[in-house]
Amino acid sequence: MHLVPPQGFAVRPATPADVEPIADLVRTFELEFEGAAELTADELLHDWRRYDLATGTWLLESADGTPAAYAALRLSDDVYEADGYVHPAYAGRGLGGYLLAATEHAARTAEIRGTMLRTAIAGRDAS
Repeated sequence: MHLVPPQGFAVRPATPADVEPIADLVRTFELEFEGAAELTADELLHDWRRYDLATGTWLLESADGTPAAYAALRLSDDVYEADGYVHPAYAGRGLGGYLLAATEHAARTAEIRGTMLRTAIAGRDAS
């Protein structure tokens, strides 16, 4: 199964060079939907030590390269955990739905039996 990102967006794995723009995206999301933003770039970089960035992260960028959405997936105690964020300016364009499908597909196709997926991809519209 090959997932195609929504029209006008490109997807790639996150890299350490993306830490500041992704942290900004997450903080913007947190302010919009939670009323407070706490994540720092250093905290995100520290968190990434638990992930395989090449296979467990998705960064959706607009045509001009602006980070629009991000998700990360990791295995923890036989449970796949996925966190995803859509920048409020890009809500309602199918980015959350794409991230959900991508993380579910990655968890389902992993060759580890007895796992389940716990996701947290929130916003106004997860389609």
